[in-house]
Amino acid sequence: VKQPNTAREQQKSFDAKASTSKSRTPTRLDRKTPTTSVADESEFTPENTCIFCGEKNEDFVRDGLEQHYWANCPMLRRCQECNQVVEIGIYIDHLLRECEKKGKYQQCPRCTEAVGNDYDAHIKLKECHETKANTNRCPLCHMNIPEGDKPWRDHLMGVDGCVKNARRIQALKKNKYPQHQQQKSVVVPTSQVTVMKKTTTGGQKKVTTTVK
Repeated sequence: VKQPNTAREQQKSFDAKASTSKSRTPTRLDRKTPTTSVADESEFTPENTCIFCGEKNEDFVRDGLEQHYWANCPMLRRCQECNQVVEIGIYIDHLLRECEKKGKYQQCPRCTEAVGNDYDAHIKLKECHETKANTNRCPLCHMNIPEGDKPWRDHLMGVDGCVKNARRIQALKKNKYPQHQQQKSVVVPTSQVTVMKKTTTGGQKKVTTTVK
């Protein structure tokens, strides 16, 4: 086998190997998403830490994070249409562009939310809470949230946060945040849990964990 003789040839050979071995997930959304992610890449996060809410729990190492994603993380929710686990911050985009039932939804130009079969009535009534400049929209309580990662975390996890986020309320009752006590074990109905995660480039990527 011919070996590369020059430094330039050696570098080309190295780059070619790297490009084939590194896994890349294409981004399918071009529009700006509500926030940047808690962590850019999961491989830089310890195995005992949730990359979405930051909870640290040694049980994550033994059992994986799928149960936490599926039932407990206050930054995530299951889609009401396809049951996929999605970051709340991109749930509106998920319904409009990614969900298998996306054809049911249209985006309201006033509140920017994904509206289902009652879209025409929703538009005609004009009773929705209008989106303001430099804010993002909470799909749970329909409030405007200041741009940035911290406002989203405060809203979805804080003591005075989203009143419609059942996972936040559940976590606070158990004093999991900020103490992060152990979570209740649940049965995950699929062999894998795929979470739609925001990226810093303004799109979505899939984070998949396998049930052990």
